Amino acid sequence: MKYLPILLIVLAGTGCGDHYDRLEEKYKSKVPLNIESVQSNSISIVNQQHTSIFNSDFVIVGVGPQHIDISHYYPLKLFFGDVSVPSKDVYGCSISCFKNDMRNTNLLLADIGTKLSIKNTSALVDWCWSNKLPIVPYKVEKDWLYKQVSLPNRSEFSGQFKSRDEYDYLVARSCNGY
Repeated sequence: MKYLPILLIVLAGTGCGDHYDRLEEKYKSKVPLNIESVQSNSISIVNQQHTSIFNSDFVIVGVGPQHIDISHYYPLKLFFGDVSVPSKDVYGCSISCFKNDMRNTNLLLADIGTKLSIKNTSALVDWCWSNKLPIVPYKVEKDWLYKQVSLPNRSEFSGQFKSRDEYDYLVARSCNGY
């Protein structure tokens, strides 16, 4: 019985990694990450090839000027490598809102058909704005993720960057499922 927690961690680390493996294959950090400013400790990953979701509450998420860094706490660090996703590889962002003030900022990684959701961080919305990443409407995101409908050209969203107020309005609409 005393080894049950260790067994559960090993099973979680080896059995739930397909989603993270895709992320790691494409964005594995070549140097150890030095995440100084932790922005979140929880991620979810879903992709077009799997109907399941990978969740981890044992991560460290840092936001750099043009990248998002993800590392895991031990012992999961033994199973999952560090990842650094450059902003140029993020098609766009969306927001998922839940009860109370819990929300996720979602990064759509079109090249690998993956939605990376990062829990509860306004810094990520600022990062999306700074990197001129559009807020993708829910229907577009849903059709892309679950029906493999192609994403529109990003230029279709260029009007979102006229002002930060307009962008924040679209963030609020995204939060409400629009």
